[in-house]
Amino acid sequence: LLSGLAGSALTYLIAAPNQPSLGASGAIFGLLGATAVLMRRMNYDMRPVLILLALNLVFTFTMGGIAWEAHVGGLVAGALIAVGMVHAPRERRTAVQAGTCALVLLVSVVIIIARTMSLT
Repeated sequence: LLSGLAGSALTYLIAAPNQPSLGASGAIFGLLGATAVLMRRMNYDMRPVLILLALNLVFTFTMGGIAWEAHVGGLVAGALIAVGMVHAPRERRTAVQAGTCALVLLVSVVIIIARTMSLT
C-alpha cells in the first residue's frame, strides 16, 4: 500500500499535470524491491529477482505510455520499507518497523502537499 502511494506521489510530483496515470504498478515494483531486500537478507540466490527487476525496468524506460515515476517511486519505497522490516534490531523491532512505514508515509504526504500547493 505504501509503495503504491509513494509511486503515485512521485508521479504527481515529477510528471506533467495533464499526464494521465493509473494502475498499481508502483505497488508491484515495491513488492519487487522488498523481495530483493529479503532475498539478500536470507542469502538466497538473487539472480531471478534481479533479472525480473531488470527486465521490468527496461520495459519501463523503453516503452511509451508507462509512468516510470510510479515504478521508481514504488521500488524505492518498497526497498526502504523492507530494509526497516528485516534489519530492525530485536530490542526495538516494532518501533523501527512502524517508524520506517511512518517515514515513508510522511514523505509521500509531504510530496503530495508540496505538489498540490505548487499547482494552486
